[in-house]
Amino acid sequence: MSEDEVVRTLGGIGRWQVRQSVLLSLSGVLCAWQILSVVFLAPATEHWCAPPPGHHCADTTGTSGDTRCSPRQWRALGVPHELRDGERVKSQCLVFSQPIDAIVPDTNATMSCSTWQYDTTEYTSTLVIEFDLVCDRKWLQMIVKGIYMVGIMFGVMTWGIIADRYGRRPALLLCLALNCLSSLVTMASTTVQMFLLLRFLTAFFGIGMYTTGFVMSMELVGEQWRALLGITYCLPVSCGFITMGGMAYLVRDWRLLQLALSLPGLLFVSFYWLVPESPRWLLSKGRVSEARDILEQICKFNKMEPLEKLPELELPSEKSTPSTENFLDVFRAGKTAALFLCLFFCWLVNSMVFYGIVLNAGDFGGNMYLNATLGGVVEVPALLSCAYAIYRLGRRAPISINMLGAGVACLLTLACTKGAFPHDWPMVCLAMMGRFCITASFSTIYIYTAELFPTSVRNTCLAACSVGSRVGGILAPLLDLLKEAIHPTVPVVVFGLTAILSGASVLLLPETAGRPLPEVLADVSKGRRRKQTGDEIEEKTTDELLPAPVVV
Repeated sequence: MSEDEVVRTLGGIGRWQVRQSVLLSLSGVLCAWQILSVVFLAPATEHWCAPPPGHHCADTTGTSGDTRCSPRQWRALGVPHELRDGERVKSQCLVFSQPIDAIVPDTNATMSCSTWQYDTTEYTSTLVIEFDLVCDRKWLQMIVKGIYMVGIMFGVMTWGIIADRYGRRPALLLCLALNCLSSLVTMASTTVQMFLLLRFLTAFFGIGMYTTGFVMSMELVGEQWRALLGITYCLPVSCGFITMGGMAYLVRDWRLLQLALSLPGLLFVSFYWLVPESPRWLLSKGRVSEARDILEQICKFNKMEPLEKLPELELPSEKSTPSTENFLDVFRAGKTAALFLCLFFCWLVNSMVFYGIVLNAGDFGGNMYLNATLGGVVEVPALLSCAYAIYRLGRRAPISINMLGAGVACLLTLACTKGAFPHDWPMVCLAMMGRFCITASFSTIYIYTAELFPTSVRNTCLAACSVGSRVGGILAPLLDLLKEAIHPTVPVVVFGLTAILSGASVLLLPETAGRPLPEVLADVSKGRRRKQTGDEIEEKTTDELLPAPVVV
């Protein structure tokens, strides 16, 4: 079907398209809450071994009074010291093997403990406290943080196929309902395994509703509006990040917080009446009468002339042959393979750095609630500046500049010492600078990838690069394991260096702004770009269209 005919019928953009885009983008608030919620559901919590059976405080009064230790007494008397990051602190996983009244401090044997006491001054209940995700079970904290990315990775591969085959609206409504249900049931988790399964399902359905809504909002606007509308579609996600900090500050119990984040999903039941099927999808499936009804409603809402006829389907040219290219063909030519691998790496690094900053809001010093809110606030100007930059500077330069900026900001945090300044403001500022840059880069690379690869394999390459993004999201929390295994600065060094390397590699790729989209892989591998001019097709080589390659 001719996309231009549909857009020409409805106009490049109108009130109906804007309203639908705003409605559909609101699902991004729910997604943002769920992504960031794990920072407050399973925060790092100070802990120490609970008294083993038979360990009591000595009766110093000479009477038969209560000899049970208070948590403070027990920690002072029954918990040994250990070296952590060069400092002598109370152990979190060891306890003296003798009763307290028989202990000679720092000379007695120790043993691992199986029960713990926790500092509950900040949180009344967390996943860490309730399920003892500490010591030899600490690795489960990384799984709790990473499982959401696993759900997104499987969801993005599944729901695109379902939406293309069975319709946008059924996929959207099903994802909205199941996302709300799985999110609500999560608060009733009785084991960490149950929590992981439900959080996986929440992510699996959440990415389905978000990406399906994105496709629906893009399908009925003109090409000149898609980049701008695509970026502004992300603004509700930033609003979700902004409000998350305040909600977590007010609700310190993880079950109640999960409930508060899930209940607003019930409002999306209204989409059943507010969001119709995509008329473009209906026309592509030959459901003409249904498409006509919706298109007439759109024309009426936009105060346009009544629809006289439906956009005609394109008839295949006698000389044209349908493309049979597939994803494997991308790797049969060295140039297209190199382009894909470079972009796959860029998507992976973008996601890894973004979620590395988001999920470690409490590690930058200062107030973690304020850090979470500030992170969302800086995303708004980042997205707006990105919308301006892609029209003024193209696609390649903004991606490269922002990734380099994010990498440098991450590395500069290593020069900051916690506690040296009030609220650790230098480290917080650098973290926010990194968040600003990586958000702008992330929102641009999606558009760039869609423009770089040809029509024959565009959707497949986008999905494959999105998988790379999810791999990066999974790696971000797992890198925390290297803090204790190697050195506390290792994750930040990895984030910084890979962002700089990825930003530099983007400069080796061709620019796509203001140039016709490639149709087949030959247009990319042989350096051609097709440009439609009336009834003729002009072919230009890369040398005519692109600047000389930059060597980094």
